[in-house]
Amino acid sequence: MPIRPVMPRHPELARRGPQRGLVTLLFLLILLSAGSYFLLRALNQASLGQATAEHTTQRALSSAREALLGYAVRYPDNPETTDFDAGPGYLPCPDTQADKNPGQADASCAKRSNTTVGLFPWHTLDVPEARDNSGARLWYVVSESHRNHPKQQPLNSDHRGTLGLDQCGAEGDDIVALIIAPGSALKGQTRAESPYPTTRFIDDYLEGQNASPNNDCYSTQHDDTHNDRILAITRQELMAMVEARVLEDIANALSRYQIAHGAFPWLSPFSAPASNRYSAKVGTRNGLLPLRRHETPNTSKAPDPYAIDGNAFAFDAPFTLRWSVPTGGTVTRFGSATPKEDCLRSTSLSCPLPMQGDVLGAAGGEWKAGLCKVQSGHKLSCRAVREAVNPADKTLLRRTYTVVLTNWAYTIDPPTVTLPRRQNFTLVNGTLGDGMEAEIELKDEQVGVSGSASSSVLKLPGGTLVDSFELKGVPFDLEVDDDDKIDLPGHPSPGELPGWLVANEWHHLLYVAFRKADAPGSGVAAACTSTSMDCLTVNWSRSGAAPVPLKVGAVVLGAGAALSAQVRPGTALGDYFEGANAKEDDAFEKADAAASFNDRLRILGVDEDK
Repeated sequence: MPIRPVMPRHPELARRGPQRGLVTLLFLLILLSAGSYFLLRALNQASLGQATAEHTTQRALSSAREALLGYAVRYPDNPETTDFDAGPGYLPCPDTQADKNPGQADASCAKRSNTTVGLFPWHTLDVPEARDNSGARLWYVVSESHRNHPKQQPLNSDHRGTLGLDQCGAEGDDIVALIIAPGSALKGQTRAESPYPTTRFIDDYLEGQNASPNNDCYSTQHDDTHNDRILAITRQELMAMVEARVLEDIANALSRYQIAHGAFPWLSPFSAPASNRYSAKVGTRNGLLPLRRHETPNTSKAPDPYAIDGNAFAFDAPFTLRWSVPTGGTVTRFGSATPKEDCLRSTSLSCPLPMQGDVLGAAGGEWKAGLCKVQSGHKLSCRAVREAVNPADKTLLRRTYTVVLTNWAYTIDPPTVTLPRRQNFTLVNGTLGDGMEAEIELKDEQVGVSGSASSSVLKLPGGTLVDSFELKGVPFDLEVDDDDKIDLPGHPSPGELPGWLVANEWHHLLYVAFRKADAPGSGVAAACTSTSMDCLTVNWSRSGAAPVPLKVGAVVLGAGAALSAQVRPGTALGDYFEGANAKEDDAFEKADAAASFNDRLRILGVDEDK
């Protein structure tokens, strides 16, 4: 067989074989890249969708949190708040009647009635209705300790929350509110039948221990059978904002006082805040607020030497008192040996005691010193007492004058180097105006002798002609308000403080200091500079940075919640304040809250945001 010669391969054909393999490989790589791209894109879109959904839920929870904190801080300013003793810190009740009035907080709530758990009251808080990523409405739990009705008093930094999260019963449980996003319906949950869910549908929205309406312990468990998302508001978070508001109100009151009188008021020396009388003492620049409080029932079993008619908060008053009302008004007598009517109508008359011949009238035509108390409705009651011993039987004879003034205009004597601020009531050859009243009582008694007391009362209504009336020198420190208006026109009271300050015992947690140049009688003070010698020093640490010393004129300190080593009510400054603030001098410190320091300090006259 003839051998066929091998023909040489065409160069083009020789190249095609490897090229075909390369094309195939490139095609496979393109397919693989495209598949990876679409796979990664799908994964990224799923991840982005999940992140977006989570962001939607967290944004709803955060918005609800801010609305609750704002409500608590502004609670006294709410037009619907009619209780003047209700201060900041109260949280609204949940909405358990959403099917009737969606978003409206219940008028009252309590754990015992299973109404401290419900839907978030967005309408009451005046915010848009917030929902989580599944479209479910938010749920809300309020601590029994901070619900706004009935109000739990006193409510201040030392008032613990009652809710717990996860490790319930631990010392760290101190939560005042929980906001819960239910997430999508899980197996066994039916929501179509309850477009406006109430607590009777709670199992269709919340899981595990979160689904109990009578519960103080909640869980963040998140798995196939639990998908609630919870945001907690702790007492520390709430009170950080409330304390700032309280200090702002105090700073504003002191600034109004300083503007009116050119000085700050003399303060009350620090001693056990729970029993302090909060009366100004001349020369005191570091101490407690000097307060003139309204009467309150004396609930203590021990007799209160400062009480008038069983009510506490009467205060020592070195007043002078005289009057002359020859006619008008009505006189009522009690007892058999009643004082003469003339003794009621003028302090310038000699009025012998009915039990003996000695005169126990107003020496020099005026009565001096005694106790006063402030009552609601711009009413002041002052009492003066004189005593003598009956020479016949050695019994103690007592004569008491009590004067009650209602809606009287007054003038103010500013504080001086030797005296606190004082209040004066004067009317000469004038007529009591509409709404004005006066009541004068004269009471005689043999102390310790049953049935010996006798009294006469002169009541002077509006329109009564008065020859003269003077009640002067009544101490008028920072007045605690009994209505919802501060410093009323025609009712001059610079420095007036809200009634909730005392009702919630915030005054126990406050301390004030000012420099000598801002004391009464010191004249116009120059501004503090870094080289000023007579100014207070505040070492201010911002966000953990090294403290910067500042020279300032005045500060207000607010005590945070009691730390582990502090005992309240206490007797020492260190039971309320920490570090340099626990010493009674002119040096203070201001820093972020920490485990061993939670004082809040406000510098008067300084913009702390700069």
